[in-house]
Parts: sequence; structure tokens; C-alpha cells
Amino acid sequence: MADLTATVANGTTEWAARLLVAGLEPSLDHAITVNGSNQPIARVLFAFEPGMPDDMRTALVEGISQALADAL
Repeated sequence: MADLTATVANGTTEWAARLLVAGLEPSLDHAITVNGSNQPIARVLFAFEPGMPDDMRTALVEGISQALADAL
């Protein structure tokens, strides 16, 4: 379990660093979960330009969510 924890922590740190370098901030309020028969099979997390209004963020996530639903 310790190896998995270290792997996840390292990957998370790299992901967060790339977002910061790109000038984006991760959102804790916006995510899309794709469910399988009994469990999640994928999750899309979002990071936005800091000045993007919340309603625009929500509209973007809703649009992507609808496109995923239509494709599945």
C-alpha cells in the first residue's frame, strides 16, 4: 500500500505542478464521473483560468458532460 500511496502522491504533484505552470487552478467543485455497472470507471477533473467566471466554468463542464453522455 505504501508504494501505491507514493505513486499516487508523485503523480498528483506532477499533475498539479503542470497546471500551475500553465496558469490554471484546479477546481474542487467541477468534475465528471463516468459510471460503469457498479462503480466509477473514469473521472474527468477540471482546472480553469483563474479569472473564468463560475457560470462559464459550469456551462463548460455541463457541455462536456452532455457530449460524453451522447457518445456513450
